[in-house]
Amino acid sequence: MQIIIRNITEQDIPQVVDIQVEGWKTAYKGIIDEAFLNSMDKKERIEQRKNDYQKGHFIVAEMSSEIVGFCRYDEMVVSPDGE
Repeated sequence: MQIIIRNITEQDIPQVVDIQVEGWKTAYKGIIDEAFLNSMDKKERIEQRKNDYQKGHFIVAEMSSEIVGFCRYDEMVVSPDGE
């Protein structure tokens, strides 16, 4: 199967939020308070991701027309001396 990495679209945001919330609930179960994990509000996170989307630097991984991952990034600035 081919994975396509592309810029996010606004229509991708609900799928990204589903991945984020379900991923946290799985990855952090038993580590972070379950009440916090269960309180993660998808509607609120959709609004947060819309703000992120408008800032740019946000990509998704797509496989068989389904979003399977995402990444937000920032441009790295390297000084002439490498630091």
